[in-house]
This record gives sequence, C-alpha cells and structure tokens, in this order.
Amino acid sequence: AIFGLIPSTLPSACSNDTLTATYGSFYSGTPVQDYNNNADCSWLISSPNATKIKISAPIFSTELGNDIVTIYAGNNTSSPVVAILSGDTVNDKSIFEVDGAEALITFTSNESITNRGFVFTYTTTLSKSNYCNTNVNPGSISVIKESSGTLTNGSGNNNYDNDNSCYWRIEPTGATGFWINVTEFNLAPGDELSIYAHSDKVIQAITYSDRIARYTIENPPTGILTSPNQPQIYIMFRSDNDKNDKGWKLQWGTDVSICNNTAGITTLNTYPNPCNNLLNVTFETDETINSVKLHIKDLTGKNIQTFNQMNINNNHYSQELNLSDLAGGIYILTLTTNKGSINRKIIVQ
Repeated sequence: AIFGLIPSTLPSACSNDTLTATYGSFYSGTPVQDYNNNADCSWLISSPNATKIKISAPIFSTELGNDIVTIYAGNNTSSPVVAILSGDTVNDKSIFEVDGAEALITFTSNESITNRGFVFTYTTTLSKSNYCNTNVNPGSISVIKESSGTLTNGSGNNNYDNDNSCYWRIEPTGATGFWINVTEFNLAPGDELSIYAHSDKVIQAITYSDRIARYTIENPPTGILTSPNQPQIYIMFRSDNDKNDKGWKLQWGTDVSICNNTAGITTLNTYPNPCNNLLNVTFETDETINSVKLHIKDLTGKNIQTFNQMNINNNHYSQELNLSDLAGGIYILTLTTNKGSINRKIIVQ
C-alpha cells in the first residue's frame, strides 16, 4: 500500500481527560507504580460518529470496596450506570458495552491502601454516512470525465467521518494538464488531502513519486496547483481515528489538446503557465490565417484585455503578453481567427 496514517491511541494516565479517538486506552497511574491515594480521575470517551463503545480491562486490581471505578452510559455522573468495579474480580474477558457515542469512566480512591490499578482499552462501532467512494480504485463508473468542475469531500454541512478514506479519479478525454485550486480547507490534525498526477492505466501503478501535493493542517494549500504534463488526476482524502472537521472544496480545470485544426490552429502553447507578468503565446496553422485576436477573460466570460497584433513567421504566430495589471487568479485566453475560436486556461500569480 502507498498510503498510511498513524492513529492517535496513546494511553491516558489518571487525569480528567476526553478521548476522541475511535479506539484507545487509559490507565490509573504509571506502568511501574501503584495509583495514588485520594485519586479522583475521569475519562470521557466521546468519539464522533460512534454508535457503540466496548470497554475492557486486561489489567484490574484495586482495594476492594474503597477504590472504585464507575462506568456511565453518557457524559456525566447523572447518566445510567453500566458497572461499578473494585477489587480483582474483573478479568481480561470482561466487556462493558455502551450504546451511543459517549461513555464516562470515573475512579476514586480513599486515603489508605493502594494497588497496581488498571488498564482499560476501548473500541467503537462507527456510523458511516457513505458520502464518498471508499474503494481505492473507483472504477470506470465513478471516473469524472468533465474538463472542469468543483469537488468536495462530500459530507455537506456535516463534519466528515473519522477513520475513513475517500478516492476520486478525474480523467477528461484529451486532457494534457490540470490546474487545481483548493478554495476551502478545514481539516483536523492527522487528516490529509493528497493529489496525484499520473498517466498510468491502473490505479495500483501510482506511487509516491506521482504525488504533487499533500495538504494537512500543518501544510495547507497556499495557491493554485498545476500539473502541465499528466492527463489524469487521482485524489485521496484520509481521516485518522481521532477528531474531524468540515473538510474541503476544490475547483479543477484542464488543458485540452487541439485536434481537427480547431479555428485553423494545429498547435497552441502558452508559457510560462502559471505566469507572473509576462505570458508567451505561440501557435501554428496549416494555412495562412487572415485575422487573429487574443482576449483575456475572467471566469465569468467578461473581457479584461484584448491584443490585436501578433508576430508572424510563415504559419508560425507568436506574441508576448504583458499581464502585470491583472490580479492573481485564473483567466481564460481566447484566441479568435477567421476560422473560429479556441480557449485556454491561464494562471496569473
């Protein structure tokens, strides 16, 4: 497998702690010392999307009748009591179940006599909302063929599921490159959005070297991502077993190869793309074009700039465009000849 995350499952010692991971453990003191006298500790298991919590104690030994563990089916001591435990009657086969997303465990000890204490472990059963494809190979039915569009993690106004993986394939016909702009990004620590650009026929052939971006809360998106030479994009979103958040939203578009002499043009190049101030436009034709105009438009189709003159050498046309007056963003270059028009996405940084 080429993907992996390390879950947050470190044990929690005697404290007043909230455990949000989908599984984990907690204990009464330290691994090599007995618990303290007059202890007053609590652990609230509160895991998003959990429908059931199972709690077990592979180690348990307290002063019988005085140092007591209580398990509640809820988030406070007014919740129904599941079990009251003390002594050494609990064994590693004992399992305590709570229906719901929260369970409170408390531990109190008196002023005398301690013992080795306990280690509890827990697991949860999660409710999956099935809002995204979780198959590492989405299959041909789920492949996105549009040359541009908007994509989200799929959970709508709700937080995305924790302990989940989602995959998308974007493979427009004739694409020669991609641009991706992440417009919303709200992930919890430990979760990631990774983007791969590739030309492989099967998903299993993708490797880490194909990854062009890995976005996390520590490394969020900072601008427009481009992949000028690959015809396919593979997107992976993974959440770990702990906290979750609202997710992300992105826009994508493609550069599409020219065929059938669109507008009388056989080749069209724009470089550098993305550009800062200057953009070079070159194209070739099979026959002489009588008129050429270049328009720079925003994404609504509004014309921003027009260029009427181009350098001509036989059937080779070239022009350097000064775009220093444009704000950073995505624009459409429209090239119009007496044969028709063709559009090309450009990015100004």
